[in-house]
Amino acid sequence: MKKNNLIRSFILLSSFILCSNYSVFAQCKLKSVIQNCQGHIKPPYKYNGYWTSDFTFDTKAKKIEGHFVAFEGEKYHILFCNSGFDEEVNICVYDKSNRLGGKERIKYYESTVNKEKDYWTFEPTRSGDYYIEYSIPPSKNGEIKKSCVVLLIGAIIDTDGN
Repeated sequence: MKKNNLIRSFILLSSFILCSNYSVFAQCKLKSVIQNCQGHIKPPYKYNGYWTSDFTFDTKAKKIEGHFVAFEGEKYHILFCNSGFDEEVNICVYDKSNRLGGKERIKYYESTVNKEKDYWTFEPTRSGDYYIEYSIPPSKNGEIKKSCVVLLIGAIIDTDGN
């Protein structure tokens, strides 16, 4: 009997520790970020989807890259939504990927994302590929923490073919 109680206590304690660690490190509450930011998509645009860039603030600066395709016949209103971090993340949108050797890239957009404002907007001017580069600084207080920026897509889709 004592052995079974000891095993149950160990399993319960282990589960508590694992769940506690998960909640500490899972700082991108995707549903909440989308709900808070979705109201900034105004008519004639309609919410059309999202894309998440997860990252970790730690002791080193880093860059991560994403990709967005704007299709012909559609107009877009892109929102970059902050998950509540204190650090200043720089967002740049380019015509070429840096990973694919895009040395002479055209910059279409640049903004610094931080806790002061929960969203930033970008409207692509043409159809084609857009490459989003996030410059992630080291953590402000040296604490390792996970976070994210959510890209919400608002679109006007031309159903008449014009």
